[in-house]
Amino acid sequence: MSYLLSLRKFLRVHPYFATFFGGGLFVLSAIAAIVWRFSYFYSSFVIGLFLFFDAATHLLDKSISFSSNLNRIGKTFWMVLFFFIFFTDLVAGQIIFSVWQYPPYKGFINWVLLYLIIYPVGGLSLIAMFRFFDLLFGKIFPGNFFQIKEAARFTKKTLKIILLALPVAMMIPVGLYFSRLVEIFAQNQVLYSFIFIFLFFEWTFFFDILILAFGGKPILLDLIRGEKKVFLAILVSGLLGAFLHEVINTFVHEWVYVTKNFPVTPATFLGVPVVVFVAWIPLTIVCVQAYRLGTVIKEGGLLETLKKEYFT
Repeated sequence: MSYLLSLRKFLRVHPYFATFFGGGLFVLSAIAAIVWRFSYFYSSFVIGLFLFFDAATHLLDKSISFSSNLNRIGKTFWMVLFFFIFFTDLVAGQIIFSVWQYPPYKGFINWVLLYLIIYPVGGLSLIAMFRFFDLLFGKIFPGNFFQIKEAARFTKKTLKIILLALPVAMMIPVGLYFSRLVEIFAQNQVLYSFIFIFLFFEWTFFFDILILAFGGKPILLDLIRGEKKVFLAILVSGLLGAFLHEVINTFVHEWVYVTKNFPVTPATFLGVPVVVFVAWIPLTIVCVQAYRLGTVIKEGGLLETLKKEYFT
C-alpha cells in the first residue's frame, strides 16, 4: 500500500493530472479487457478507479482526500479488509457455498496478489467512490429522508442483537459445509435464500459493532437517521461499482459465478447475476465500515470494550 500512497502523494501536486491519470488507467484497463480479452485487467483497473475518485473528491471541494489519512491507519485498515475478504471470498464464497471461481488463477502467487493487493485496493476504490458521492450528494441533497426518535439507542440495540446472533451466523456455514448439506439446502430456494439474507445482514454490519464499541460512528446510525447523502452515496456507489467491475469482467471472466448455487434467483442482467448487483450495496457498506473502524480502533482492550458497550 505504501507504493500506492506514494503515487497518490506525488499525483496530488497536480490534482487535474491525477484525475486524468486515474481515469485513463481504469479506461485503458477496461479496453484491455473488452477489446484484447486481457484476463488480468482487474489490478490496474481498481488502482485507476481509486486514483480517479480520490483525486476527483479533492477537486470537488479542495479538501484533504481520504488517502491522506491512510498513512496513519493504513496497516490496521489493510488487515481489517484482508481478513474480511479472505474469509468471505475464499472460505465462504468458494469453499463452502461454491458460488464463484477464478479460472485464470493457477499458481500460488495469483492468490497472494488477489487477497493481499488486488481486493484490498478494490476496497479502496469503492471507498473513494463513496467519498466522492457522499460529498457530492451532501451539497445537492442535504438533510434526511426521515427522522427516527432515539436513533442512537435503536442502533445500539440492533447491533447488540447482531452481536448475539454472530455465533449462529458462524455456525450455519461451517455446519452446512462439514455436514455436506449445502447442495441439499440449495434445492429449497426459500430456506436457502433466508439463510443467505440472514448471513448477509449479520456480516454487513459486523464492523459497526466494533466501531460503536471503540467510540466511532456506525454507518447503521447514518441509515437509521435517514441521512440522504449516505443513502444515495451507498446506492450509487454500489450499483455503479457493480456495473463497472462486473460487466467488464464478463468479457474476460477473470472470475465467474456459479448461478445454479445462487439464492433468491439465478436470473442475470448483462451477463451478471442480479443477486450480485444487489450484493454490491452491502459490500459498499462493509468497505466504508472498514475505513471508519481503522480511524477509531485503539490498541488492546477489545474484549473489555465490547463487554462494557453491549453487556452492561
